[in-house]
Amino acid sequence: MRPESDWTQRAFELFDEAVELPPEEWEARVARLSNGDTRLAAEVMGLLDAHLRDGGLLDRPLPSTWPSLGDDSHDRGGDVRSDVDQVHARIAEALASRYDRFERLGMGGMAIVFRAREQKHDRPVVLKVLRPEVARSYGEDRFLAEVKVVSALSHPHILALIDSGRADGLLYYVMPDVGGETLGDRLRKEGPLTPETAQPILRDVADALAYAHGQGVVHRDLKPDNVLCSGSHAWLMDFGIAKALIPAREDRDLTQAGASPGTPRYMAPEQLEEGGTTAPHSDVFAFGQMAHEVLTGAVVPGGNKRATEIARRIEVQVGGLPPAWGLLIGRTLAPEPWDRPTARELVEGWNPVATTPAWRNPVAAALMAAAVAVLLFLGASRILGPATPPVSPNDRVAVAAFQNETGDAELDFLGRMVGDWLTQGLRDLEEFRVVPWELSQEVAELAAGDSAMDPVVLLHTDAGAGTVVTGRFYRFGEEISIGADITEAATMRVVAGVGPVTASWDRPEAAVQELRDRVLGALSASVGPRTAQNVSVVSSAPRIDAYRAYDSGRRHHLAQEYELARDQYLLAHERDTTFLPALLAALGSAYNLRDLATQDSILSHLGARRDRLSRFEDLRWQYFDALGRSDRPATLAALRESLKLAHSWGTAYNLAVMANSLNRPAEALASLQTLNPDEGVARGWAQYWTQLSHSLHLLGRHAEEFEAAAAMRARYPERTVAHSLVARALAAAGQLNALDEALEASSAITPRTYWSHGAALVIAAQALMAHGQAEDAESYLEAAE
Repeated sequence: MRPESDWTQRAFELFDEAVELPPEEWEARVARLSNGDTRLAAEVMGLLDAHLRDGGLLDRPLPSTWPSLGDDSHDRGGDVRSDVDQVHARIAEALASRYDRFERLGMGGMAIVFRAREQKHDRPVVLKVLRPEVARSYGEDRFLAEVKVVSALSHPHILALIDSGRADGLLYYVMPDVGGETLGDRLRKEGPLTPETAQPILRDVADALAYAHGQGVVHRDLKPDNVLCSGSHAWLMDFGIAKALIPAREDRDLTQAGASPGTPRYMAPEQLEEGGTTAPHSDVFAFGQMAHEVLTGAVVPGGNKRATEIARRIEVQVGGLPPAWGLLIGRTLAPEPWDRPTARELVEGWNPVATTPAWRNPVAAALMAAAVAVLLFLGASRILGPATPPVSPNDRVAVAAFQNETGDAELDFLGRMVGDWLTQGLRDLEEFRVVPWELSQEVAELAAGDSAMDPVVLLHTDAGAGTVVTGRFYRFGEEISIGADITEAATMRVVAGVGPVTASWDRPEAAVQELRDRVLGALSASVGPRTAQNVSVVSSAPRIDAYRAYDSGRRHHLAQEYELARDQYLLAHERDTTFLPALLAALGSAYNLRDLATQDSILSHLGARRDRLSRFEDLRWQYFDALGRSDRPATLAALRESLKLAHSWGTAYNLAVMANSLNRPAEALASLQTLNPDEGVARGWAQYWTQLSHSLHLLGRHAEEFEAAAAMRARYPERTVAHSLVARALAAAGQLNALDEALEASSAITPRTYWSHGAALVIAAQALMAHGQAEDAESYLEAAE
């Protein structure tokens, strides 16, 4: 016989699953899930009826049909109110020295919720006490492990955990009381939200999710009821079943056998499978379902639907929805995890957009792009000083992602593969100035929402490309056909057409390889004469399944999800062992993870195969080899040579980091000044501002240093290091009044944060000491103690 505590827990699990459905579907779902247990089904239906009658589990009065909170042997017909009152009295007495004015708000399937006053700071808080029978099933060790994970999260849109523990045998945790209502309550009350109303809420949630994923944590139960709204802002809460992706040595898997984390209607296909796993891309799927529900009033029903199909349907349902948003939601709901965007991509994609997009008109689109470019230049020039001269037309070659004409959106990645592989081939020839693939892709994707937006025009105006390669691919039966055009961007004159080339659909990489060779030859003849010897340096195209994993790894790497990126890159090489660029990419992710074993293994493997690497790839190997040997001068030399071959954002940034570490701030600043922090992959890269601040500090240009640090603080309020950078700049400039104001602003940062208020005080003191203000420095050090 099932123990009573297990029976109770199962009832609440079934309630949690069924309550997300429309009431008319409850009875059928409960009957199916209870597997013939009529007593269990009746109990769950009683809970659901009480929920419907009283407006929700967190509303009062508490339904008397709920199971007892007493021990497992307690009669199920007992008075639940008296048990809740007992918990109320016990927790209030146990925490009386720190909290008072307890007011019971309600009870859910997992916890009893109270509002109280924190005496130390005289502020209202929300205190949740795990129901005793849930605590027994859940386990104190598991609870404390999850508290440890969640307490490390510090972000403006994550509802902070400010206290937790065990008191009089009760497990509890405390959050600030910010008022408001859950997004779920709001949807039940108001129905779907307009795009303008939904935008800031969904962007806040995406931002919180991206931060959590960057810290190695997944939420695993993202849904409207776990989002708190106040005004136009939102907070992600209840990481109660969060799981650390990078567990500490002593941690255990937070998902115990038999547990079913998450809410089924929001869960990704991989979560619903037997023994299914959860990772950041599962949260992204849940975000997509939630976004769809916020805008339309319902989640997307099961079934493998293409992104374009979802986008079309949501655009019909929601008036004024920007097409890019519909496509973004469609991508989040891709059946395969690797086809979904990262949370960081969601943040960028959920920026405010006019409800009647300017890109409907190509002239307006070009003016808008030019205006943005000018604004970005002016905004950066005040801090960065004079930028490098813009690239003149005909000076660079760009390749756009090839257009998918098969009608199957799942094959879009193949167009990216062709564009990426062509770009690598051009770069490896060492004669063309090539627009980095990441920038080409970023710019060209602006045209994806409407066929009137020409990628050639955008790559010419926004990326400085004089020559642009575009193309398309088709499927005819069991064959793939790929063709390309080479266009002189200034005149829009097609100077060469290539193909089409065909190959078996089972081996499309053969067509990709042949097309690349032909395009490189055509470019050599029409743009810059090349020798056959140079063209032959191009290696063979990777297998399609290998590139698919590589493409997924790149997206994770750009989102700073390095463990996921490393694993996808290694999978790409496992699928095609001749695909050495995948190993080089894995090397970069392993380095960011401080995964020394993987670094050494890849360096050794590639070191024996350097003759198969292009010049650019070999320089990357030299760079990582020098890093591994802590040979910073050799590292800097490899970066300098790489920049001569192809100017990429990542290489220029890494050169700045290395130059700063070698006390060469002028070289670091010069490299940073070639970059636009609002362009392509640079967007969202907060560390750019850290290095800029370091360079200016070392050069003694403290007014500009302050501007850079303040810009970082304004753009990335969750990056607490910005407060320390601002404090350092003001201290070095001797601006003590402004320093005190800045330090006051950082005082709210939790002491558990690495770049805490105390850290800002110490850094300010160090800067004052270095500038001969020892007495003032001592006062800040004393304040830090």
